[in-house]
Amino acid sequence: ESAQEDVADGSGWLEIQVDPTSYAPLLGGLIPAIEIILDAVDSAARDTGLGMRVVIAANRMKHPLDARTLARLAVRYADRGVVGFGLSNDERRGMARDFDRAFAIARDGGLLAAPHGGELAGPSSVRDCLDDL
Repeated sequence: ESAQEDVADGSGWLEIQVDPTSYAPLLGGLIPAIEIILDAVDSAARDTGLGMRVVIAANRMKHPLDARTLARLAVRYADRGVVGFGLSNDERRGMARDFDRAFAIARDGGLLAAPHGGELAGPSSVRDCLDDL
């Protein structure tokens, strides 16, 4: 649906950010969830002609060790269309610096660091993301 809407709006490129941990319990784990997401993105790109890639995101509400696992998986799937590693959810509940090791794994694997910040905690959260990650 996002791909169709973006094409209708004149876009030629879409990077979607997805936290696979929310789907993993329903789909048999993180790896099946990531593979289903990537297959869906490939299918949408083929069907619409829109260039699409994926940013796998860690959740600030979960432990930073979980983020490291996601970062390793994101790197593992770089050849399937994962281009970045993100950080999502309520920045009031988790400082960017808590996730610095996960972002180091992602960057060392050639992925773009794309954390979200500023939605709820304002400019200081954006600054923390830039300075710490």
